[in-house]
Amino acid sequence: MRHQPSIEKIAYCEYSLAYEIFCETRQTPWSFSSFESSVTSGLCYVAKENKNMLGFVLSQSMYETAEILDISVTQTRRRQGIGACLLHALIEHYASTEAESVLLEVDENNKAAIGLYKQKGFKHIDTRANYYQYQDGQRSSAWVMQLQL
Repeated sequence: MRHQPSIEKIAYCEYSLAYEIFCETRQTPWSFSSFESSVTSGLCYVAKENKNMLGFVLSQSMYETAEILDISVTQTRRRQGIGACLLHALIEHYASTEAESVLLEVDENNKAAIGLYKQKGFKHIDTRANYYQYQDGQRSSAWVMQLQL
């Protein structure tokens, strides 16, 4: 059994590596400049093991609402609790601030992520029809989920 990864705030020199993980997990990733802007203006934690980045969680907050923009875990380390560790660290951070809730959007077909979010207390509060478009032209809806802190 593996031990828990270390969770820490991202360093500027790690932006490119986080972006590589982001692109690995997305059919239509944002541009690097958009990604960098979101990391710089938001809060980003990375999960590491032996100095190797395993994944990250990226969020932003405005007033009493925090929003998770992305959670990505490298392909070879999925389903090993890394996303849960990142999510836990982020929730703990916002619980210690004036934030009252955390929002996120998730592809309705991403059952693993939906299961994790439900396990952490997130509730499905809305659906955005045909929000995601796949490379083959198919579309799927986004679930908007919220955690009250």
